[in-house]
Amino acid sequence: MNAPSRRRLLPGRFEQLRLFGRYYLRIVGSFFLLIVLVNATVSRLYPEYEQGDLERLLRGTVGLVRAEYLRTAPEQWPALTAQLSREFGYPIVLNPAPLPLSARTGLIGRDWAIDEDDVTAYLKLPGRQTVRIGPLREALLLSQQRWLSPEKTAELVALLLLCIAYGLVLYRWYREFWRDIVGLLTTAEKYAAGEFSARPPPAETELFGPLSRGFRRMAGRIETLMASRQAMSQALSHELRTPIARLRFGLEMYLEADDDAERERQYAGLIGDLDELERLIETSLTWARIQRGDTRLARAPLTLAPWLAELVAPLERAAPDTVFGVDAADGLTASVDADQLGMAVRNLVTNAVKYGGGTVAIAAARADGAVRLTVEDDGPGIPEDVRERIFEPFFRLDASRTKSRGGYGLGLALARAVTLLHGGTLAVDASPALGGARFTLTLPDAAPAEPDA
Repeated sequence: MNAPSRRRLLPGRFEQLRLFGRYYLRIVGSFFLLIVLVNATVSRLYPEYEQGDLERLLRGTVGLVRAEYLRTAPEQWPALTAQLSREFGYPIVLNPAPLPLSARTGLIGRDWAIDEDDVTAYLKLPGRQTVRIGPLREALLLSQQRWLSPEKTAELVALLLLCIAYGLVLYRWYREFWRDIVGLLTTAEKYAAGEFSARPPPAETELFGPLSRGFRRMAGRIETLMASRQAMSQALSHELRTPIARLRFGLEMYLEADDDAERERQYAGLIGDLDELERLIETSLTWARIQRGDTRLARAPLTLAPWLAELVAPLERAAPDTVFGVDAADGLTASVDADQLGMAVRNLVTNAVKYGGGTVAIAAARADGAVRLTVEDDGPGIPEDVRERIFEPFFRLDASRTKSRGGYGLGLALARAVTLLHGGTLAVDASPALGGARFTLTLPDAAPAEPDA
């Protein structure tokens, strides 16, 4: 992959900080917007809270004014009123008339009250006299706009420090997510370059854990499919050469034949080669479908004894010189796809007929909580060092001997693939009874979950 694509897939540190800043501002902005909305809602639904704030704000001013009047003789109150009005910077009026209804009501049983309409305080003095302080709305607005006052500055600094601390905590959390994202992007880049052995590093966060594990499963499956595809392509191209070469040679012989009998013989040979080629292609396609996961099992309870007898009958007719033995317990059942499992068992029995010495034994029984099918023969057996390789597609233990007896080395591979599809296992060892090979197909009692498409 070229460098520009790499830069797009794997952002650098500047991009990391830019994205963090963008989302951080969104989070903090949303947080402050929420505070504003909650404050506005509370003020509308519960106006007494706002009135309480106003009283707390004016309590100090009203207390100072009251103290001045109480220290001064009543005959000097008019002069004191003028002096206080100049010093405080907002109107202070002695014995205003008339008092608004809210002030008269608020002063009942209290020393002072507030008229919220114009933010005015009314103070009750001895001798049934009253002082009006305000209106204060403009003065309060002016004080709230003094952002550089010591109190406001301290609040702003505290808020800034809180945002920085929150950002540091959030960035630590964000970095873990970023590392997980970069790990997945790096792996995706390697996949795009054809490096299917790559795996993402373990996720550091719970959020990306399932995604990372899904990547690993996907990569493993892709790697298996690609390896299988490559092996299939190489082997199939090799296997196709033989029937195609025979077809070409047969056509030449057919055209050069001198009489009808020779033409008939060559024609029959051509038909046989075409049938062989068709079987090879069909078997290869079946294998490919199973490897891609396109095959879905139609499971149903199957009684094994009559099913095995029916499956072996045509093979007995095709190999009259071979002695077949079928031993299955009455009533033994399994939940399987009869067609798919039949193909697997048929391939095992056919393999035993080809390479056995004339005796084939098929048995089915329940053991260790599973259904176990065995196919044994009295042939030369299979060397221990290749007992796993014989399940690879197109593998031949003896290429010349296998070709002389037919087949392409896909039968055992298909048998294992079908067994795995059922959630079971297929293995081979030496037959203790007949001395040849023994294939053991084990199926679990409980049907495993079907893989996702």
